Amino acid sequence: MKRATRAGGAIAAVCLLAATACGSDSDDTTSESTPTAAPATAAEESVDEPTTTEPPETTTNTDAPTTDAPATTEPETEEPAVTASSDDGGASVSVVLSDPFGPAGTPGQFAVEPDPISVDAGSLEFVAKNQGGDVHELVIVKGDDPALLPVDEDGAVIEGDLPEGDFIGKIALVGPGTEESASFDLDAGSYIIFCNIVTIGFGGHFADGMVNTLTVT
Repeated sequence: MKRATRAGGAIAAVCLLAATACGSDSDDTTSESTPTAAPATAAEESVDEPTTTEPPETTTNTDAPTTDAPATTEPETEEPAVTASSDDGGASVSVVLSDPFGPAGTPGQFAVEPDPISVDAGSLEFVAKNQGGDVHELVIVKGDDPALLPVDEDGAVIEGDLPEGDFIGKIALVGPGTEESASFDLDAGSYIIFCNIVTIGFGGHFADGMVNTLTVT
């Protein structure tokens, strides 16, 4: 019986050793953990491209405001207007230009009114004062009878057809409510002063009565 007991004890010891060995192998074996993905950094994150918005198209109103001012044309002249300084102490002639388009209180017709109507020869300053509502000019030519001046179908004087030397000069394009001046050397004689603008629908201002005479002694 003692032998059997010893043999059983030996078997039990062997089994215990085997179990211990198995446990040791199990402890030495570690399960590999699955690596987790590192969180994406801010640099790696995709960034949506900012969207740009085109500015709305703008439209410009190209319709220019209309005015009631009559359209005018200015006849061409072959001779340039003669202008000079008025600081030479010469006499001065004030010339009022008026028309039916002017404000209340101005003459209701086309007119050229010089003051004075007779002056001494020499350097004369002409001051053209437009009291009308249309653009005007002041043309000065030699002569004593406006009816003898050559005119076109619009009633404007054909300045290029005037006898040589008769065209003295002009103060061109005097706007409504403004005044312009220029000086001219005039010899003794008779002169015709007039506006030669043509208003579309009304004809030439000369034919409408914007003319007068000036005597130089």
